Parts: sequence; C-alpha cells; structure tokens
Amino acid sequence: MKRIAIVWKTGHVTGRIQLSNEAAFQGRMAKGEGNFTAADGAFAFQGEGRLELTIEDDAVRDGNPMLVRVETSVHSFSFFVKDADALYPIYIPAYQVAVTT
Repeated sequence: MKRIAIVWKTGHVTGRIQLSNEAAFQGRMAKGEGNFTAADGAFAFQGEGRLELTIEDDAVRDGNPMLVRVETSVHSFSFFVKDADALYPIYIPAYQVAVTT
C-alpha cells in the first residue's frame, strides 16, 4: 500500500484519476473546496487543492511499474507511483502542481 498526495497551488480543476494495472485505490480531498469519487476517480475543486490517494497494491506487474494518470480539464499529466517521494517531490511548475507522499 502506498499513500500519495497531488497538490495544486490554485485553480478550478476537474478531472479523473486512472491507474495502470487496474489497481484499487481510495482518495479524499484533504484541502480545498471540492470532492472526490472513488468509484470513477473523478474529482473537482476550487482554489488550492490537495488530493490524497491510497493505492492498495502498487506492485510492478508484468515488468511495468504502476502509472498514475491525472486527466484534468486544464493540464493532464502522468507519473510512476514509485517516483512519488516526500524528500524529492515531483514538481511541474507550469501546471503549479506537485506530487508527494
């Protein structure tokens, strides 16, 4: 199991989370005015937002590490679960978003 957080500095963002390998996951909006629906991975918020995800099984399958796809109305991006780290967060300055643990 791995816990990650996707943090947006500001904005009005709607989107969907998708995981490769069809792994089960849960989530919640920990900051910002918005919501998250685990059944389809949909989320929406205004202002600063922090989406926290708990991925049940982040194992490598068939030699492929798990990929998280963040599809949004403004900027979509992907990252490997194994790369999410609190000491070295993934930061995308152009999108004003970071991924950490």
